[in-house]
Order: sequence, then structure tokens, then C-alpha cells
Amino acid sequence: MVLAAILLKLGGYGILRTINAFSFKFYPFIIVVVVVGLFGGRVLAIQCLRQLDVKSLIAYSSICHMSFVLCGILSNCEIGWKTAILSMVAHGFCSSGLFVLVNMCYEKIGSRRLLVIGGMFSSAPYIMIFLFLFGIINSGVPPFLNFYGEIFTSLVVFYKWPVLIILVSLLLFFSFAYNMYLYVSVSHGKHHKIVFLENNFIYYISMFIHFFPLILFMWLPNFLFCM
Repeated sequence: MVLAAILLKLGGYGILRTINAFSFKFYPFIIVVVVVGLFGGRVLAIQCLRQLDVKSLIAYSSICHMSFVLCGILSNCEIGWKTAILSMVAHGFCSSGLFVLVNMCYEKIGSRRLLVIGGMFSSAPYIMIFLFLFGIINSGVPPFLNFYGEIFTSLVVFYKWPVLIILVSLLLFFSFAYNMYLYVSVSHGKHHKIVFLENNFIYYISMFIHFFPLILFMWLPNFLFCM
């Protein structure tokens, strides 16, 4: 959770703070970095579809997401920088919320294997609704922040490097695929006899802390750039 919500975003913030110190005269080098980032993100997205450990899947998806942030920052334009900030903030709350949900399942079942924890929808329907919401937000579904970040980053990439739009499209497709794979694998399956105490107020407080900022920034995105 700390890796996805804080450390990766500190790396993106460091690139934003130091990007002006580098000259964009080395344009071929910038293209190489962007291509490697997009290709690496696509490989990690495919790797997410092969994961059997839920925590590993979310961790890999967090690193995969940084490919969009890298493209936005290295585009050397204001729109790219702003969309990178939007993506980092939205994914910070979203991925952290996913880790909290997985930890809830682990506390009750004692395993993070998809084959073991599958079928949670029958045991904890309200918690699985939150998993679905965080999953679609992480996939870039409108009208949440991830949607604006990924769409405008794709437009920036298409404007700066039209050939790379194929890699971006594949990355978007696999990003949606592994999020749906996560939700379907966890929520559907064999019915669990373990009963979740869904009246536990701590669960809902944890979900609200992660979900409310996503709703707030969805309606007030300019608030991010005024801080």
C-alpha cells in the first residue's frame, strides 16, 4: 500500500521537479525512454493476467500505471504534466483502497490466492461493491480522474509520437482486462462459509477515506493545481 500510494508517486514527483534541469535537445533519447516505458507497461499488464496472488497483481498494476505518467511528463507540454498529476493522485487513492480490500479478505480467509478467496460476493456483497468501484476507477472509466488522465495522455502521445498510439492502445486494453480479471476472480466462485462482519464500522471508514477524495477531485479537478 505504501509502495503504490506514496513511493511510486514520489518518483513521479521527482521527475516533475527535475525535468526542467534536462535539455529536450536529446529528443531521440526521450523517444527511447517513452518506448521502453510503454513496452514495459504492456509486458507488466500481461504479467498481471498471469498472477494468482491478489497482492502481487495490484502491485504489478501500480507499476504498469506509471507508464502513462512517464509519457505525460516526458511530453514536455502543460497538458501532459497536468494529466500525469491527475493520474498519480487518482491511482494513489485507488490502488491503496484495493490493497485495503485485499487485506480485509486476507484477515478473514488467511490466503491471498485467487483460487482460494474466490466467491466473496456471496459472503461480503457490500465490500465487493467497493472492489468493483475501485476496479472500474483503476480501469479509467468515466467520469473519474483516471479516465481524464489516460485519455488526455493518449491524445498527447498521439500528437507527439503518432506511431506509439498502438502501444498506448494495447496498454489501455490490458489495463481494463486485468482489473476485470481481479474483480471476477475475487467476487465469483465457490461460496465461502466464512461470514464477514459487514457491520464493522472500520471497514466502511477505510473505504470512505479512499473513495471520497476520488469523488471530490472528480468534481473539482482544478483544486489539485491550486495547492
